[in-house]
Amino acid sequence: MSGVTSLLGVLDCCLISLAKPLGAQTRDSRGRYACFISIYVAIYILACLPIRWLPLAALALGYVGILAVARAWSRNENRRTQIARKLLDGNADELPDLRLLSNRSHRGVAGSPKLAFAPKAKSATSLACRRNQLSGTT
Repeated sequence: MSGVTSLLGVLDCCLISLAKPLGAQTRDSRGRYACFISIYVAIYILACLPIRWLPLAALALGYVGILAVARAWSRNENRRTQIARKLLDGNADELPDLRLLSNRSHRGVAGSPKLAFAPKAKSATSLACRRNQLSGTT
């Protein structure tokens, strides 16, 4: 079991190191997004070329890149938590903000926005009135 755990730890470190070229270590947000967008524009251009195997390889590389940035974001958030709990020395604000790159925002988990409004719950009185309307009684 410890062999599997160490293998997953190595895989996690490899994914995080793959996120570095995508701008995951850049503290400047403009540089981070410029790097990320330029690499993904190149990946999508490669995906549009009419070479038999290249589009699938380019899209697989893009998928691994998104997974790598998500893992870097997760490690970043864990470090921020440890700094806030005074388990690590440092400043949490010096770490790069990777929420938008990893498709996770403060509005929702995994990029799914929360509803701006909540549907009103129907009261028992309004349900009884509706039931009476349908049955023809008042």
